[in-house]
Amino acid sequence: MNIKIAICDDEAKQTQYVKSVVGNWAEQNRVQIQTDMFDSAENFKLALADNKDFDILLLDIQMGGQNGVELAKDLRKTDEKLIIIFITALPDFIYDGYDVSALHYLMKPVQENKLRETLDKAYKNLTQAKKFLIINSDGKDYRILFDDILYIESLKHYVKISTSDGKEYETRRNIGDIENELDNSFFKCQRSYIVMLKHIQYISKNDVLLDNGKTISLSRNIYKDLYSAFIKYFKGKEEENI
Repeated sequence: MNIKIAICDDEAKQTQYVKSVVGNWAEQNRVQIQTDMFDSAENFKLALADNKDFDILLLDIQMGGQNGVELAKDLRKTDEKLIIIFITALPDFIYDGYDVSALHYLMKPVQENKLRETLDKAYKNLTQAKKFLIINSDGKDYRILFDDILYIESLKHYVKISTSDGKEYETRRNIGDIENELDNSFFKCQRSYIVMLKHIQYISKNDVLLDNGKTISLSRNIYKDLYSAFIKYFKGKEEENI
C-alpha cells in the first residue's frame, strides 16, 4: 500500500521536522509513502487541481493567506475521505476540528511520539476502509489494495498482478477464482486480463491504455460493455463526492 501524505505548513523548519518523523515512522512500520510539502493552502489547492490526490493531510492552522481551518472546510465540500490532522501552536481552534471531522489535533512543538501515534491511527483507518486482495507469492502472504492494482494477467500456470507502484506479484491461482473476489471496479477485458477501471487512461474499440503505459487488447464485441462499466464507475465516484 502506497500512502500519499501532504504536509501543509508555512514554517519550513517545522515542515522538515514533520517530514522526518513521518519518514522514520514509515520505515519502521514498513509502510510505503509518498510525501509532498506545501507552504500555503493555495499551493496545496494547485496540486489538487493538477489531479494529485492524498490520503493524509498534516495541516497547520495558522498560515498566511487562507488558514488551515478554511482550507479544511473547502476540502470537505468534495472530499469526506481525506484524513486531516491539524497542527497548531494555539488551542483556540480545537473545536473547528470537529466541524471538518479532523482525525486529531497536534500542538506545536509537535512531540514525535504523539505524531507517531496519530499516524498509526490514520494508517489503521485507511487500511480498514479499503478493500484488498490476499495472495501468496514466493512463499509470502501479501495484502494488495484494490486501488493499487493496475491489471491481473493469467499465464500458463499462475496469475500475475501488476500494481501502480511498479511491482509484480505471481501466484499459483486461477484468474476466475481471483475475479470472484473482486468488485465492480474491475473489468475482464479478455480471457487473460482483468483491468482496474480507475487506472484506465483511454478506451478504444480495440484496446485500453493503462496509467503505466501498458496497452491491453480487447476481446471482440467487448467495447460497449467496458465503456459502460467505465462510465458507471467514474459517475459513481463523482456522486460519492457530492
